[in-house]
Order: sequence, then C-alpha cells, then structure tokens
Amino acid sequence: MIESWKQSGLVAAVVIAAIIVGAGLQAWSLEHNRVSPAPEPLATATPSTTGPATSANTPPSGPVQVPSTLKVIDVRSGAATTLYQSGDQAAYGARFVDDIVEVFAQGAVLRLHLDGSTALPAQDHFPCRMNNGNAEIAGQVYPGLQCGVTSPNGRWMTYTRAAGETTLPSGYRVPLWDEGVMFLLTGEARDLQTGLVDCGGCDGRYGPIWSPTSRYVVYAETGGDQRRFLSDVTTGTTRVIGRGAQVSDAPVWLPFARGNQLVYPPDRAGSIARLENLDAGTSTDLPIPWPVRFDSTGRLMYSPAWDTDPKSGTGSTTIFDLAAGKVIATLSGVPPERFLWNDSRAVALHNGGYVAVLQRANGCDGTAIYVQGVAKPGCVPGGAEGQISPDGSAVAVARVEGSTGLAYGPGFQAMSMTRYSITVVDSTTATGPTLLTDVISYGSDARGAFPYGPPLMLWDLPGTHLLVLWPYRLGL
Repeated sequence: MIESWKQSGLVAAVVIAAIIVGAGLQAWSLEHNRVSPAPEPLATATPSTTGPATSANTPPSGPVQVPSTLKVIDVRSGAATTLYQSGDQAAYGARFVDDIVEVFAQGAVLRLHLDGSTALPAQDHFPCRMNNGNAEIAGQVYPGLQCGVTSPNGRWMTYTRAAGETTLPSGYRVPLWDEGVMFLLTGEARDLQTGLVDCGGCDGRYGPIWSPTSRYVVYAETGGDQRRFLSDVTTGTTRVIGRGAQVSDAPVWLPFARGNQLVYPPDRAGSIARLENLDAGTSTDLPIPWPVRFDSTGRLMYSPAWDTDPKSGTGSTTIFDLAAGKVIATLSGVPPERFLWNDSRAVALHNGGYVAVLQRANGCDGTAIYVQGVAKPGCVPGGAEGQISPDGSAVAVARVEGSTGLAYGPGFQAMSMTRYSITVVDSTTATGPTLLTDVISYGSDARGAFPYGPPLMLWDLPGTHLLVLWPYRLGL
C-alpha cells in the first residue's frame, strides 16, 4: 500500500538531522490542488471541536506533550472536527480524496468522512506487489523486476531491474539498474533505458513522474552524471533532457487540460526554465529561471528566487502568463522553499488575474497577499505560511502566537516548539476569522527550507474545507 501511496507525481526522500531529537522518518505523499468553484463566503463563527480521537498520554508536569493531530475545518461555519489524535502514533500524508480524508497512521491508511466517522476502504488499484524479490501482477511473477509507479490511466507501470555494479572514479562501487515500463493489460515489458547509475545510498531524489495523459514519463539516475530522461511509452523512444536528480531538479507537467507539456531546467545551473510542448513538437526557453511552478490551471507559471544569503529568507517571485507569453509581475517576497518538496502552490488564478501568497515581502512582517490590479498587497501580520485555496479566493494562514518550552510527542523531543493559530482570510481584503488556536508545530528557518515547520494545511477541491495536520514534518 505504501507504494501506491507514493504515485502522485514527485516521489522524494528527505532525511534531516537537526535540532529535533529522534524524529521518526515516515512516508509522505503529495497533494495536487485543482481548479474549483468559488467557495461560499467565509464565516466568523466561533469554531467548535467534535469528532472521535484516539486518547493521548497524560503529560508530566513541565514538558508539553504535542500529540499528532489532524483536524478538518468547515470554513463556511468555522466548525473544526478532530479526525485523528494520538500521543503515540504520528500521522503523515493527509490528503483529500473527493469528500474523504485519507491519512497514513498506525501502520495503515485511514479513510475518514468529514464528520470523523470511518469510511469504507478504497479499492486498491495498485496492480503490483513484491513476491520473494520479484514483481507479481495478477498472479504472474516477473523474475528480477521491481514494482514501480503506475500511470494515471492505470495502463502502464514503470519497473526497475538490477543490472550489476560499476566503479566510480573515486573507487566506490555502486549498483546499476535498468528502467522499463510494462503494459499492464498484456504484461508486455519493455526496457526504456539500461545501465543507470545508482548513488549507492542517498536521499532527496525524485522517482519516475508520469505525464497526466500517461504517454510520457521522466526519470533520472540517482548517481553518476544524474542524467534525466524523457521516454515516450507508446513508441519506446527515450532521450536525455538535461541532468539533475535532486528534488529541486524534478521536472513538472502542466495539468491534463494542457496536454503533454513539460517544464524543466536544461542545465544544472538552473539559469533558465525550458517549456516543451510535446504535442506540438515545440521547445521554448522561458525568460524566468528555474525552479518553476504553476497555478492549478497551468496558465500562470511563477519562479521564486531566494537571496543568496540563506539566513535572509528574502527574495522575489516572477510570474509568467503562458497565454500572453510574457512576464506580468515581479513581486517582493517568496514562498517557503519546502513548497518545492510538498507541491504546495503560491499562485492562483482568480477573477482573470493572479493572486500570489508570499513570505517576507517588503513592508510585511508576515504573509503578503498580492492581487493583480491592486497596488498594495494585503498583509497578515505574524503569518509564517499561507496556503491559497484552489480558486484563489481565500488563504489559510498559520500565524505565530508564541512558543512552548521543552516539548515532546510521537517520535520526537524538542527544546522548544512554535504555537500557531489558523486564520482563513479573503484574498482581496486579507481579513478573516481565526478558526483554530494552540496549534503546535515546528519552527522554520528564514527560507522555509527546513522540512519541519508550520502545520500542514490542505484545501479540498470546492474550497469549503481545510485540513490541518500538526506537528508537520517531511521524511522517509
């Protein structure tokens, strides 16, 4: 089940050793925002807490216990429902699947209704399992093959095969592998690229990333030259499209409605971003540097540029309008750097223009909200992170409200943690109600690069409900 949990695009392993002692590293998954109808107006009701929760241990006097907590907020009424809470077992990878919440906890994927009741198990569509070191699909064993990532249409699956070892110039011996694809309807297997160099044990790499149409897949060797490949699974053709296997190097596909369009850095320096329209056979070098992300419609691309001083956390963000073919804004401020890892978006299309949610903008000690056509951005003071709703009409902001002393929870101890409140504001006015308080999670460095930080906030498709998970951390 863990393998199927890792199929939505970017798969990364991030191992962090820092001030958090004994932090248990677990699986994490990605949530992709989509375009949605506008939500109903935000309410100012006093939030309430309902729903089932597993019991947490009674903390001793002195240290603060921080149970792993998942709540869902109905932003129309302000009501908050506890979906999961435990002082022993951390929850990871929360996401909306239509009107069901899925979260990995207690060694399994829990499925919950928005009222906290248990939902029926989902049908497991992942076709492959490992049987004594070999892939098994529909009872057929494929010797030497390792299960991979299933395409969005469910017809294809990548696989890997061990291919011996090689000696690097340093004298270090590392494994080789072959990357291939299987047509699941017939079981036909086809190698796409052989002799890829493994790093010999590394983290922070991305796995195969399918195009939304399931025709193309991109992948990279984790060691050696870290070559990046693009394969057409219908023709079996493969070509190199640059180098880079780090999470921050991972190419991004535009949404399904945009066809087969891919953006990636053609060079390791990331000086430019290249857009390939594989349907039209065109390639364009954009006037914005890598990294590049886009809004949920695929019309707006944006490129954050953090200052070279990692302690400053400042910088600027450039927005490129794909339809107009030009840069339409360069804004003060940047999204947290971990947005590159967890697929959060900082820009949305709203009422025909952009809304951008950035940190550390000039003149805003908190979360800045830019609206196209409005001269001055709104500012939510104390905001450590903002999550924009799919249609750009609202922004959930984690605001710093203080800190704890010594704290502990499932798999961690910390000298201090940060207390947050969750406020949901209208993107045009930057005002709105506080819907959760005393949300305790990790702090963050100036760039937001440390993958332990403010609580995870995720919107559902209609923009009516918000998931909040804390303490939030990424990892294996």
